[in-house]
Amino acid sequence: MKQLNAKVEENSQAQTLIQVLQKKLDQKEAQCSDIQQKHESLQKDLDDKMKELEAKSDSVTSLALQISTLTLQLEALNRQKLSTDAETKIKGVISDHFGDIFHY
Repeated sequence: MKQLNAKVEENSQAQTLIQVLQKKLDQKEAQCSDIQQKHESLQKDLDDKMKELEAKSDSVTSLALQISTLTLQLEALNRQKLSTDAETKIKGVISDHFGDIFHY
């Protein structure tokens, strides 16, 4: 009988330990679930921010390319203007000095 009481007590302690461990396991699973949800939310936020950054980067790259193209066009127009101005001055000088000989 003594042995039986000892086994019952041992079993009771084991059941109590199992219940305590089960509660801890449930708490850990709940924590893991919360962490998993936070992780998924943060991952989605990161993905959204990366897409937004890529879109802005594409936009900035496009604007930089447009500025570069416009700068090259402006330089070409300035060279063309200088060439035209020089040509006009040359014609003016020729016309002033040799107007009677050359007719444009």
